[in-house]
Amino acid sequence: MALVLFLTNKCNLNCKYCFVKKNNEVLSLDNYIKTINIYKNVTGNETFFGGEPLLCFDLIKDIVKYNKDNNINVDYNLNTNALLLENDILNYCLDNNFLLNVSLDGNKESNILNRCNEKEFNRILNNIKNAINRGGKVVVNYVITPNNINMYYEGIKFLIDNNIKEICLMIDYENIWTKESIKLFKEQNNKVIDLLVDNNIKIYPLESKIKSIVNKQEVKKCNFGKENLIVNTKGEYYPCMNFANNKKFIIDDINKEFENTVDVSKCINCNYLKYCSNNCMCKSYKQNPKSEVDANCEFEKIFIRSATDYIIKKIDKG
Repeated sequence: MALVLFLTNKCNLNCKYCFVKKNNEVLSLDNYIKTINIYKNVTGNETFFGGEPLLCFDLIKDIVKYNKDNNINVDYNLNTNALLLENDILNYCLDNNFLLNVSLDGNKESNILNRCNEKEFNRILNNIKNAINRGGKVVVNYVITPNNINMYYEGIKFLIDNNIKEICLMIDYENIWTKESIKLFKEQNNKVIDLLVDNNIKIYPLESKIKSIVNKQEVKKCNFGKENLIVNTKGEYYPCMNFANNKKFIIDDINKEFENTVDVSKCINCNYLKYCSNNCMCKSYKQNPKSEVDANCEFEKIFIRSATDYIIKKIDKG
């Protein structure tokens, strides 16, 4: 099981699409200890989340120390905007083998549009490059939203040029998606596939689609409430980070289970079904009803088609 810890709701950026409601709440070490003592035998991974978790760097160190002192062996992920990822903080993360999930939306122009100013962008990029050069494992989380899709190809090219090998696309489903914006993303994505063919990088969810198609295996579906435990800043438990603070989904009993209620009956005869993660509770929950299209469905089709195109082009290239 993966344990996701909302260490704080505070942040040193103010991204336009962020779903976290900002306040000064911070997870207490006591609430962490209570949680890990319940779930330590089934927890293999801990993710430090926020807000910006590095604003609570002392708490991170306290949690890691508690785990070491009590022989609790877990892998650590850090979701960060990387503004503070330098000097002693970077040394600590590298010494403890943190996987660094860094938020960066492609090139400078795209980030200035939704995330940060130019000075902040340059600082973030320098910190990422330093972490990579020092052997850190870095995955860039790239948010795709209607106002930055015209920069998608250039954004991916920029990341490749800066030696970033793994990119995770995060679709802003809460925004309003039109037929025209989906069409533009398709055009941009077709160009990105050529970059993938010529460069040794991974872009998720494309990578998972490619593997599923090559191995002729059904893509992994959403196992809602059974693989992740989210701990918010109050020490409350939830089944998914996009449901944190939604009292309808609070886990007030450690034996409580949730049912995935996404209706996929319309998908039964779809040619894409085998490789589609159509039953994701998060994506369904976040969809904007004002969108002209079913954004989840459209993006799944795009990624499945692109995965097939990639495989064909890779074979043709030899």
